[in-house]
Amino acid sequence: MAETSRNIKVTELDFDEIKKNIKTYLKAQNAFSDYNFEGSGLSILLDVLAYNTHYNALYYNLSVNEMFLDSAVKRSSVVSLAKSLGYTPSSSIASKALIDLVISNVSGNPTTLTIPAGTSFSSNFSGSNFNFLTDSTTTVSRSITNTYSFLNVPIIEGRLLQKTYSMVTNGSYVIPNAKVDTSTIKINVQEVAGSAANTVYNLADNFSTLTPVSRVYFLKENDDGNYVISFGDGLLGFAPANGANILIDYFVCNESEPNGTATFTYTGNAFTNTANVSIVTKAIAAGGSIPETIDSIKFNAPKSFTAQNRAVTADDYKVIIPKFYNNVDAISVWGGEENDPPIYGKAYICIKPKTGDTLTQSTKQIIIKDIIKGKSLVSIIPEIVDPDILYISVNSNVYYNPKLTTRSADTIKSIVVDTIKAYNTGNLNKFDAVFRESALSSLIDKSENSIVSNITKIQLKYLLTPQFNTNTKYTFSLNNPIYKPTSTQNASISLSSSGFTIAGSVDTYYIEDNAIGDLRLFYLTAANVKIYTPSYIGTVNYTTGKISIDSINISQGDINGKITFTVEPASYDVISLRNQLAFIREQDIEVNIISDKIASGESVSGKDFIFTNSR
Repeated sequence: MAETSRNIKVTELDFDEIKKNIKTYLKAQNAFSDYNFEGSGLSILLDVLAYNTHYNALYYNLSVNEMFLDSAVKRSSVVSLAKSLGYTPSSSIASKALIDLVISNVSGNPTTLTIPAGTSFSSNFSGSNFNFLTDSTTTVSRSITNTYSFLNVPIIEGRLLQKTYSMVTNGSYVIPNAKVDTSTIKINVQEVAGSAANTVYNLADNFSTLTPVSRVYFLKENDDGNYVISFGDGLLGFAPANGANILIDYFVCNESEPNGTATFTYTGNAFTNTANVSIVTKAIAAGGSIPETIDSIKFNAPKSFTAQNRAVTADDYKVIIPKFYNNVDAISVWGGEENDPPIYGKAYICIKPKTGDTLTQSTKQIIIKDIIKGKSLVSIIPEIVDPDILYISVNSNVYYNPKLTTRSADTIKSIVVDTIKAYNTGNLNKFDAVFRESALSSLIDKSENSIVSNITKIQLKYLLTPQFNTNTKYTFSLNNPIYKPTSTQNASISLSSSGFTIAGSVDTYYIEDNAIGDLRLFYLTAANVKIYTPSYIGTVNYTTGKISIDSINISQGDINGKITFTVEPASYDVISLRNQLAFIREQDIEVNIISDKIASGESVSGKDFIFTNSR
């Protein structure tokens, strides 16, 4: 038996190999030495045994994988493992807007007027109706014109619901809605049964400060994807008595669907029927998003454990903010000493939202006040800035051998364009990204078998938003070096702008550099001759990519209301620094497909070759 047992192999997971090992083991025994396993009924029993072994091996392999955060697949497993690190995944987030209300013709003209929490506003966006509510009560005084102005009123999309429980020892209380926005949860406890007095309980977010009398609640996600409320045990947080009434108020939302809503209609009943309600939207609805994804939980949970609920390093900010505000697609953080110019004592934060281009001012204030405050150093002032966009314009001349493909030139062009777009999606439009021309060029060569080479050139584009009809200085940096012509090429232009008008003039003006660091302002005559103004309009630093424009009164920009600066970069590798995002727009992709007559054999001497200027 000792000899035959050595033939048992237990490392195989493949069904056929498992069955083969069982046969090998049986054949090593005298009773089955000459047995025909394939032609007997025993083969069916071996199949069953191999299936059972294979199934168990697969099951245990998957089970073990679910025990580790990196390899877990099921959301319940990932959430459970994150829980051991003290991390609670963020929930659905309701879309929020900011409005001003002016109420007039109110019966009796009372001294003050109140908008209660839960006042409703309706909207229609993308063919769907949405309901927005106020989440707090606001009171204002009557003006001398008998109107009441409610300014910067936040409204939240969704339905306001309430769930009531009776307290039991060590109990947990489920919020039975998957699309709850946990940031809107408000918990009141009637600690004495039958009493009308409510005690407010707040979310526990710092265990080091909890005492036996701290009125806090704890929040976690269960296996069903719902959130569960629990209370203290008398040591970490106060434990309400059995029978106490627990009232849980919360919003259930439509996540990202209402984002972009800009028009609202008052549908509440806080005022008399004669009152006139005028609404001005200060910030369109934004910020709505889905619950945190599995990949995000895997990424953030270990980092949250490292941060320990404090914001000291840049990585701490990158973890804490998405934990409480999950409309974050990318985030960049840097200290004031790394800023240009350096400003000590500040921490700069730039957030690229999942929905929308930038955060609203109200959202920035909420993040600083409700998320960062209390977690960062007292001596550090956090400031949220908007992303700065740098567009990469791609011009690719692609040579192909028509004898190696049945595809048309237009089809090959479409393939190349899709390749460039895929490179943009996979590598750009995120902080700290790098555009590498050689990598893109290699992908273009490999995108179709008939392509023999390509010459791909890039330019950088920056869209400046002018302050119209006011004298303003402008300074911006590309954070990438600009091509500086040599002294023998002073006629070359590395920087040029789109047309714009100046107050007091009917001409269309343009800006360009003079190859030695000065910016010139000019307009074109009817004969297309440049007429330069006597003085330079600013400077360009070719090494740093910093552009400074002297005070100028711009009355109108281009068709988009901007001024587009097109720049020849010194390097075809482009970085995105600090709050900068660099990416390729589809409108900035130009592809020319050229038949390579040398590769196809049509031109033996090379006289018909079409050259492309590489600069």
